[in-house]
Amino acid sequence: MVAGIHFYATPGDELQLLDFAMTSGKARLFPWGKMTVAKPTFFDVSELPPQSERTQHYGIVDQSYGPIRFIDERPTESEPGRARTFAFDLMNWDEETPVSGEGIVDWNRTPALFWDRGKLNRDGEMGVSDIGTQADSMNEVSAEYRKWVNRVMSWVRRKGVKVAHMGELTDDAVGLKFRIELLNSVYALPEAMAFFRAG
Repeated sequence: MVAGIHFYATPGDELQLLDFAMTSGKARLFPWGKMTVAKPTFFDVSELPPQSERTQHYGIVDQSYGPIRFIDERPTESEPGRARTFAFDLMNWDEETPVSGEGIVDWNRTPALFWDRGKLNRDGEMGVSDIGTQADSMNEVSAEYRKWVNRVMSWVRRKGVKVAHMGELTDDAVGLKFRIELLNSVYALPEAMAFFRAG
């Protein structure tokens, strides 16, 4: 993820986050992976499956900022200054192996958030989620898209409590039981924070 924020969230926290992120009424969820270019797979929050024991990957496209766009041929040549993007797109293409009529999302041209949905194990162990952008330059998608991404990440910071930073617990998280999986700052949204405090 080029720019993003890491956080713990319960299903209730997720609903509040998605309600904020999708407030325009023109935002839709879509699964990470290959899709039929002529008829992309979109779904609403009510159709979101439960959290599972594996991390789930989704996108959220806000079509008020533009349509979803695809790469419908295997990348063969890197544009100047886009070596990282080329490698990422090539890896995704070869992993998904689209056939004729299918493609993978072009994250550099699509006004979409990338959402890694943290796992939730049967024993209650909660994994870290993250949300942000895969675009090398948000402004190249559009200035309004950049503002939207930043609003969503700011919402997480505003609503959440920072529980870890640089691999260490913050003062707000001392005594809580969870794994520190990242060196980045990690937040806990309200229901997740209550979950950790309840032990």
